Amino acid sequence: MSEPDVSEFKSMLAAKREHARGARGEEPLEFMDDRTRAVQRWHARVAASGVLRIAVIGVVVLGVLAQLHARVDARLRRARLLDGAAAERRELPAVAVLDRFDAATLTLASEPFAGPMHTVDLAGLDALVRERGLYLRAVVDEVRDPRAIAAATRGSRKDAFLGCLLDPPKDSSHDAVRKAAIHYRWRVDLDALAPHVLDADVLDAGLRPSSASFVAQVQATTDMTSLRLLEIERDGRTPGARRRAVDAARAKWVAVVLDELPTGIGVAEGSGIVEAIRKSVLDEVLPVPHTVRVAIVDLATGQPVLRVRTAVDAHDLAVQNAMADAEEIHACQAALAVRTAAASSP
Repeated sequence: MSEPDVSEFKSMLAAKREHARGARGEEPLEFMDDRTRAVQRWHARVAASGVLRIAVIGVVVLGVLAQLHARVDARLRRARLLDGAAAERRELPAVAVLDRFDAATLTLASEPFAGPMHTVDLAGLDALVRERGLYLRAVVDEVRDPRAIAAATRGSRKDAFLGCLLDPPKDSSHDAVRKAAIHYRWRVDLDALAPHVLDADVLDAGLRPSSASFVAQVQATTDMTSLRLLEIERDGRTPGARRRAVDAARAKWVAVVLDELPTGIGVAEGSGIVEAIRKSVLDEVLPVPHTVRVAIVDLATGQPVLRVRTAVDAHDLAVQNAMADAEEIHACQAALAVRTAAASSP
């Protein structure tokens, strides 16, 4: 395109622009002074500011609506959890047994120690522990709230405490105590001796989502993440776990054995989810000399029939390699303290 053609083209574009401005009622550019241009720029800024304001208001409104939706959703989820727990509690009286188990464990773990007591003699104790029973072994500091109790039951298994409680040594000699302790080192021997005693996690796994502690936790929970975790806990149960728990609730008694922390061993501070997932220090405590609390609880009433606190130390046994079997010896020493308490005058 030649230079005259370019000039002519520019003139045509300028004319079209002026015509368009005139059609909109605007003054031609050559007649606009600085004040008019400033006014037009101000109008443009106002228009842009209005758009921005509308956008900000829209974001705020969406945020408020999202919060309202989250609150309504949380309220509905909480209501479903509570309604389900209430219905199951009406259907299954066995849930009350778990509530009594929780209460007895919390009482034994509380500070200060409630003190020794017993309302049964040795014959009565022997008769009781031959009935259907439950067993929990845990660390005192790890069972100070119900959610922590649920976690502790998952790590608790029958051990030499039950062996020496149900089948004590023939005499009180050090060698007899050691032999009785290590005889029940293996689970197969404990199951043969005490098939009528179940680990407490059987009861807990099937009934926890309808327990009083679960209901209290749902009522206290405000954040959506925790509510969803509680829903997962409820929905994760199998029908078989519930049936086994109902059967376990027929137990007449529970032995709650709580180990106090020896010097040099501690547990991480935490609550809620932390309590539920942290690793127990029970395996570190058992072989070390320490103090043990034991309660034998009547599950029909939730009241202890015997409660003791005793020191255990395999060094007390003047036998070779006693410390190699310290975990089992400590368990047996605690069981023998229970039997000694029952044999004494009330």
